[in-house]
Amino acid sequence: MKKLGFIGGGNMAEALAHGLIVHKVFKPGDLIASDVAAARRTYLKRKLKISVTADNLEVIKHSRAILFAVKPQTIDDVLESIAGALGPNPKHHLFISIAAGVPIARRTIESYLLRQTCSQNLHKIAVALQNYHDEHGVYPPAIAYDGRGVPKHSWRVLILPQLGKDEEELYKRYRLDEPWDGPNNRPLADEMPRVYACPVDPGAMGSGASYLALVNAANGQFAAQPPAPTAATPNPTAPVDKLVIEVAESGIIWTEPRDVSLGQAAGSAGTTSLPARFSYHAEGSHLVDTDGESVLLTNDQVHAALEPADQAVAEANEPSDG
Repeated sequence: MKKLGFIGGGNMAEALAHGLIVHKVFKPGDLIASDVAAARRTYLKRKLKISVTADNLEVIKHSRAILFAVKPQTIDDVLESIAGALGPNPKHHLFISIAAGVPIARRTIESYLLRQTCSQNLHKIAVALQNYHDEHGVYPPAIAYDGRGVPKHSWRVLILPQLGKDEEELYKRYRLDEPWDGPNNRPLADEMPRVYACPVDPGAMGSGASYLALVNAANGQFAAQPPAPTAATPNPTAPVDKLVIEVAESGIIWTEPRDVSLGQAAGSAGTTSLPARFSYHAEGSHLVDTDGESVLLTNDQVHAALEPADQAVAEANEPSDG
Protein backbone atom coordinates (compact mmCIF):
# COMPACT_ATOMS: atom_id res chain seq x y z
CA MET A 1 0.00 0.00 0.00
CA LYS A 2 1.18 3.53 -0.79
CA LYS A 3 1.88 5.84 2.10
CA LEU A 4 0.40 8.95 0.47
CA GLY A 5 -2.05 9.49 -2.35
CA PHE A 6 -2.79 12.73 -4.16
CA ILE A 7 -6.24 13.36 -5.59
CA GLY A 8 -5.40 15.98 -8.17
CA GLY A 9 -2.05 16.09 -9.90
CA GLY A 10 -1.61 19.83 -10.50
CA ASN A 11 1.27 22.14 -9.68
CA MET A 12 0.71 22.05 -5.91
CA ALA A 13 0.64 18.26 -5.81
CA GLU A 14 3.77 18.14 -7.99
CA ALA A 15 5.64 20.58 -5.73
CA LEU A 16 4.70 18.69 -2.58
CA ALA A 17 5.55 15.30 -4.02
CA HIS A 18 8.85 16.58 -5.37
CA GLY A 19 9.80 18.06 -1.98
CA LEU A 20 8.88 14.89 -0.12
CA ILE A 21 11.00 12.80 -2.47
CA VAL A 22 13.99 15.18 -2.57
CA HIS A 23 14.10 15.41 1.21
CA LYS A 24 13.74 11.62 1.43
CA VAL A 25 10.53 11.74 3.44
CA PHE A 26 9.03 9.32 0.92
CA LYS A 27 10.33 7.23 -1.94
CA PRO A 28 8.67 7.61 -5.34
CA GLY A 29 7.17 4.17 -4.89
CA ASP A 30 5.36 5.39 -1.78
CA LEU A 31 3.29 7.92 -3.73
CA ILE A 32 0.37 7.77 -6.13
CA ALA A 33 -1.53 10.61 -7.82
CA SER A 34 -4.72 10.81 -9.83
CA ASP A 35 -5.48 13.34 -12.54
CA VAL A 36 -8.10 13.57 -15.26
CA ALA A 37 -5.57 14.70 -17.88
CA ALA A 38 -3.56 11.91 -19.52
CA ALA A 39 -0.75 14.31 -20.43
CA ARG A 40 -0.44 15.39 -16.81
CA ARG A 41 -0.27 11.81 -15.60
CA THR A 42 2.45 11.02 -18.13
CA TYR A 43 4.42 14.05 -17.02
CA LEU A 44 4.21 13.19 -13.30
CA LYS A 45 5.20 9.59 -13.90
CA ARG A 46 8.17 10.58 -16.04
CA LYS A 47 9.43 13.40 -13.80
CA LEU A 48 8.74 12.03 -10.31
CA LYS A 49 8.64 8.27 -11.02
CA ILE A 50 5.47 7.97 -8.93
CA SER A 51 2.41 5.87 -9.69
CA VAL A 52 -0.39 7.64 -11.52
CA THR A 53 -4.02 6.87 -12.32
CA ALA A 54 -7.09 8.48 -13.83
CA ASP A 55 -9.26 6.95 -11.13
CA ASN A 56 -9.63 8.63 -7.73
CA LEU A 57 -10.82 5.30 -6.34
CA GLU A 58 -7.43 3.78 -7.09
CA VAL A 59 -5.84 6.41 -4.87
CA ILE A 60 -8.28 5.53 -2.08
CA LYS A 61 -7.67 1.82 -2.54
CA HIS A 62 -3.89 2.04 -2.40
CA SER A 63 -3.26 4.86 0.09
CA ARG A 64 -3.42 5.28 3.84
CA ALA A 65 -3.22 9.09 3.70
CA ILE A 66 -5.20 11.07 1.12
CA LEU A 67 -4.25 14.61 0.12
CA PHE A 68 -6.87 16.60 -1.77
CA ALA A 69 -5.12 18.90 -4.25
CA VAL A 70 -8.10 19.91 -6.37
CA LYS A 71 -9.81 23.18 -7.15
CA PRO A 72 -12.23 24.37 -4.43
CA GLN A 73 -15.21 24.27 -6.77
CA THR A 74 -14.67 20.57 -7.48
CA ILE A 75 -14.20 19.30 -3.93
CA ASP A 76 -17.86 18.30 -3.43
CA ASP A 77 -17.88 16.26 -6.64
CA VAL A 78 -14.63 14.57 -5.64
CA LEU A 79 -15.95 13.66 -2.19
CA GLU A 80 -19.13 12.28 -3.71
CA SER A 81 -17.15 10.17 -6.19
CA ILE A 82 -15.11 8.46 -3.47
CA ALA A 83 -17.82 8.05 -0.82
CA GLY A 84 -18.78 4.57 -1.97
CA ALA A 85 -15.18 3.35 -1.92
CA LEU A 86 -14.67 4.43 1.67
CA GLY A 87 -18.01 3.03 2.70
CA PRO A 88 -18.62 2.95 6.44
CA ASN A 89 -14.91 3.03 7.34
CA PRO A 90 -13.49 6.50 6.54
CA LYS A 91 -11.53 6.38 9.80
CA HIS A 92 -9.14 3.98 8.10
CA HIS A 93 -7.73 6.94 6.16
CA LEU A 94 -6.01 10.20 7.03
CA PHE A 95 -7.41 13.15 5.06
CA ILE A 96 -5.47 16.29 4.18
CA SER A 97 -6.67 19.18 2.02
CA ILE A 98 -4.92 22.07 0.34
CA ALA A 99 -8.04 23.19 -1.55
CA ALA A 100 -7.95 26.96 -1.09
CA GLY A 101 -10.69 28.44 1.06
CA VAL A 102 -12.34 25.10 1.82
CA PRO A 103 -12.31 24.07 5.50
CA ILE A 104 -12.18 20.32 5.29
CA ALA A 105 -11.33 18.93 8.67
CA ARG A 106 -11.29 15.17 9.10
CA ARG A 107 -14.60 15.38 10.91
CA THR A 108 -16.13 17.27 7.98
CA ILE A 109 -14.94 14.72 5.44
CA GLU A 110 -16.08 11.78 7.53
CA SER A 111 -19.50 13.33 8.04
CA TYR A 112 -19.87 13.98 4.32
CA LEU A 113 -18.75 10.52 3.29
CA LEU A 114 -20.95 8.81 5.85
CA ARG A 115 -23.96 10.78 4.63
CA GLN A 116 -23.11 9.90 1.05
CA THR A 117 -22.83 6.20 1.91
CA CYS A 118 -26.24 6.30 3.55
CA SER A 119 -27.74 8.15 0.59
CA GLN A 120 -26.18 5.70 -1.86
CA ASN A 121 -27.55 2.77 0.14
CA LEU A 122 -31.07 4.13 -0.18
CA HIS A 123 -30.60 4.81 -3.88
CA LYS A 124 -29.46 1.21 -4.44
CA ILE A 125 -32.48 -0.03 -2.50
CA ALA A 126 -34.82 2.14 -4.56
CA VAL A 127 -33.27 0.88 -7.81
CA ALA A 128 -33.67 -2.72 -6.64
CA LEU A 129 -37.32 -2.06 -5.77
CA GLN A 130 -37.90 -0.52 -9.18
CA ASN A 131 -36.21 -3.46 -10.90
CA TYR A 132 -38.49 -5.81 -8.95
CA HIS A 133 -41.44 -3.66 -10.05
CA ASP A 134 -40.31 -3.83 -13.68
CA GLU A 135 -40.05 -7.64 -13.49
CA HIS A 136 -43.30 -8.32 -11.62
CA GLY A 137 -45.50 -5.32 -12.42
CA VAL A 138 -45.79 -4.35 -8.75
CA TYR A 139 -43.53 -3.64 -5.82
CA PRO A 140 -42.89 -6.62 -3.57
CA PRO A 141 -45.21 -6.89 -0.61
CA ALA A 142 -43.59 -4.78 2.09
CA ILE A 143 -44.88 -7.35 4.55
CA ALA A 144 -45.72 -10.80 3.20
CA TYR A 145 -48.32 -12.54 5.41
CA ASP A 146 -49.08 -16.21 5.79
CA GLY A 147 -52.58 -17.64 5.52
CA ARG A 148 -53.37 -16.66 9.12
CA GLY A 149 -52.37 -13.04 8.67
CA VAL A 150 -49.06 -13.44 10.49
CA PRO A 151 -46.10 -11.55 8.98
CA LYS A 152 -43.86 -14.10 7.25
CA HIS A 153 -41.30 -12.37 4.99
CA SER A 154 -39.83 -8.90 4.51
CA TRP A 155 -39.39 -6.94 1.32
CA ARG A 156 -35.71 -6.65 2.28
CA VAL A 157 -35.41 -10.37 1.62
CA LEU A 158 -37.55 -10.40 -1.51
CA ILE A 159 -35.38 -7.85 -3.36
CA LEU A 160 -32.07 -9.60 -2.63
CA PRO A 161 -31.78 -10.90 -6.22
CA GLN A 162 -32.13 -7.33 -7.51
CA LEU A 163 -29.35 -6.02 -5.27
CA GLY A 164 -26.46 -8.02 -6.71
CA LYS A 165 -24.80 -11.39 -7.16
CA ASP A 166 -23.79 -11.90 -3.53
CA GLU A 167 -27.25 -10.93 -2.32
CA GLU A 168 -28.83 -13.28 -4.84
CA GLU A 169 -26.75 -16.15 -3.46
CA LEU A 170 -27.99 -15.27 0.03
CA TYR A 171 -31.57 -15.28 -1.28
CA LYS A 172 -31.10 -18.80 -2.65
CA ARG A 173 -30.31 -19.98 0.87
CA TYR A 174 -33.43 -18.35 2.32
CA ARG A 175 -36.47 -20.61 2.49
CA LEU A 176 -39.79 -19.04 1.58
CA ASP A 177 -41.68 -22.06 2.89
CA GLU A 178 -40.80 -21.16 6.47
CA PRO A 179 -41.11 -17.81 8.31
CA TRP A 180 -38.30 -15.30 8.62
CA ASP A 181 -37.42 -16.60 12.10
CA GLY A 182 -37.64 -20.29 11.20
CA PRO A 183 -34.75 -22.70 11.88
CA ASN A 184 -33.14 -22.21 8.45
CA ASN A 185 -33.81 -18.49 8.01
CA ARG A 186 -33.03 -17.12 11.45
CA PRO A 187 -29.23 -17.69 11.23
CA LEU A 188 -29.16 -15.82 7.90
CA ALA A 189 -30.00 -12.62 9.77
CA ASP A 190 -26.34 -12.52 10.81
CA GLU A 191 -25.37 -12.05 7.15
CA MET A 192 -27.13 -8.73 6.62
CA PRO A 193 -26.07 -7.01 3.37
CA ARG A 194 -24.33 -3.76 4.26
CA VAL A 195 -26.66 -1.87 1.94
CA TYR A 196 -29.24 -2.16 4.74
CA ALA A 197 -26.95 -0.51 7.30
CA CYS A 198 -26.47 3.23 7.78
CA PRO A 199 -22.80 3.66 8.77
CA VAL A 200 -23.65 5.92 11.73
CA ASP A 201 -26.43 3.72 13.09
CA PRO A 202 -25.19 1.80 16.16
CA GLY A 203 -28.23 -0.44 15.83
CA ALA A 204 -26.94 -1.71 12.47
CA MET A 205 -23.66 -3.08 13.81
CA GLY A 206 -25.15 -6.56 13.70
CA SER A 207 -28.39 -7.50 11.97
CA GLY A 208 -30.50 -4.41 12.67
CA ALA A 209 -31.97 -2.67 9.62
CA SER A 210 -31.46 1.08 9.21
CA TYR A 211 -33.98 1.42 6.38
CA LEU A 212 -37.71 0.78 6.77
CA ALA A 213 -40.48 0.80 4.22
CA LEU A 214 -43.41 3.16 4.46
CA VAL A 215 -46.25 0.67 4.57
CA ASN A 216 -49.96 0.96 3.97
CA ALA A 217 -50.97 -0.66 7.25
CA ALA A 218 -54.32 -1.74 5.79
CA ASN A 219 -52.77 -4.25 3.40
CA GLY A 220 -49.04 -4.59 4.10
CA GLN A 221 -48.12 -3.12 0.72
CA PHE A 222 -45.76 -0.24 0.09
CA ALA A 223 -47.69 2.99 0.55
CA ALA A 224 -46.31 3.98 -2.86
CA GLN A 225 -48.03 0.98 -4.49
CA PRO A 226 -51.08 2.17 -6.47
CA PRO A 227 -54.35 0.45 -5.54
CA ALA A 228 -55.88 -2.11 -7.88
CA PRO A 229 -57.65 -0.56 -10.86
CA THR A 230 -61.41 -0.44 -10.94
CA ALA A 231 -63.98 0.42 -13.58
CA ALA A 232 -64.29 3.89 -12.07
CA THR A 233 -60.52 4.33 -11.71
CA PRO A 234 -58.74 2.31 -14.41
CA ASN A 235 -55.39 4.04 -13.80
CA PRO A 236 -55.19 4.72 -10.07
CA THR A 237 -52.28 6.61 -8.56
CA ALA A 238 -50.49 5.86 -5.32
CA PRO A 239 -51.38 8.10 -2.37
CA VAL A 240 -47.67 8.84 -1.70
CA ASP A 241 -44.38 8.71 -3.60
CA LYS A 242 -42.17 7.91 -0.61
CA LEU A 243 -40.67 4.42 -0.47
CA VAL A 244 -38.13 3.92 2.31
CA ILE A 245 -36.92 5.98 5.26
CA GLU A 246 -33.80 5.91 7.38
CA VAL A 247 -34.53 4.98 11.00
CA ALA A 248 -31.69 4.79 13.52
CA GLU A 249 -31.76 1.99 16.09
CA SER A 250 -34.99 0.63 14.65
CA GLY A 251 -34.75 -2.54 16.70
CA ILE A 252 -35.88 -4.44 13.60
CA ILE A 253 -33.84 -7.36 12.25
CA TRP A 254 -33.40 -6.92 8.50
CA THR A 255 -35.22 -10.18 7.68
CA GLU A 256 -38.06 -9.30 10.05
CA PRO A 257 -41.30 -8.28 8.30
CA ARG A 258 -41.89 -5.10 10.29
CA ASP A 259 -41.80 -1.52 9.00
CA VAL A 260 -43.34 1.94 9.42
CA SER A 261 -47.12 2.17 9.38
CA LEU A 262 -49.02 4.78 7.40
CA GLY A 263 -52.75 5.16 7.07
CA GLN A 264 -54.00 3.87 10.39
CA ALA A 265 -52.89 3.59 13.99
CA ALA A 266 -49.77 1.55 14.49
CA GLY A 267 -50.27 -1.87 15.96
CA SER A 268 -51.25 -3.81 12.87
CA ALA A 269 -49.18 -6.94 12.45
CA GLY A 270 -45.80 -6.05 11.01
CA THR A 271 -46.02 -2.28 11.47
CA THR A 272 -44.58 0.23 13.89
CA SER A 273 -45.23 3.92 14.47
CA LEU A 274 -42.97 6.80 13.43
CA PRO A 275 -39.94 7.18 15.68
CA ALA A 276 -39.14 10.36 17.58
CA ARG A 277 -35.66 10.43 16.01
CA PHE A 278 -34.78 9.18 12.57
CA SER A 279 -30.99 9.43 12.28
CA TYR A 280 -27.65 10.06 13.95
CA HIS A 281 -26.45 12.17 11.04
CA ALA A 282 -26.09 15.65 12.50
CA GLU A 283 -27.54 17.14 9.32
CA GLY A 284 -30.73 15.06 9.22
CA SER A 285 -32.25 11.84 7.93
CA HIS A 286 -32.58 10.34 4.46
CA LEU A 287 -35.80 9.53 2.66
CA VAL A 288 -35.98 7.99 -0.82
CA ASP A 289 -38.87 8.28 -3.26
CA THR A 290 -40.11 6.23 -6.20
CA ASP A 291 -37.75 8.08 -8.56
CA GLY A 292 -34.78 6.79 -6.57
CA GLU A 293 -33.91 10.25 -5.30
CA SER A 294 -32.58 10.31 -1.76
CA VAL A 295 -33.15 13.57 0.10
CA LEU A 296 -31.69 14.71 3.41
CA LEU A 297 -34.26 16.24 5.77
CA THR A 298 -34.19 17.50 9.32
CA ASN A 299 -36.17 15.59 11.91
CA ASP A 300 -38.97 18.18 11.77
CA GLN A 301 -38.98 18.11 7.97
CA VAL A 302 -39.36 14.33 7.96
CA HIS A 303 -42.40 14.55 10.22
CA ALA A 304 -43.77 17.39 8.09
CA ALA A 305 -43.37 15.25 4.97
CA LEU A 306 -44.87 12.10 6.47
CA GLU A 307 -47.86 13.58 8.25
CA PRO A 308 -49.69 14.45 4.99
CA ALA A 309 -48.55 11.12 3.55
CA ASP A 310 -50.11 9.35 6.53
CA GLN A 311 -53.33 11.27 5.97
CA ALA A 312 -53.31 10.53 2.22
CA VAL A 313 -52.96 6.80 2.83
CA ALA A 314 -55.73 6.90 5.45
CA GLU A 315 -58.06 8.63 2.98
CA ALA A 316 -57.18 6.15 0.24
CA ASN A 317 -58.07 3.29 2.60
CA GLU A 318 -61.55 4.68 3.31
CA PRO A 319 -64.29 2.76 1.50
CA SER A 320 -65.88 4.63 -1.37
CA ASP A 321 -69.50 5.70 -1.20
CA GLY A 322 -70.26 3.56 -4.20
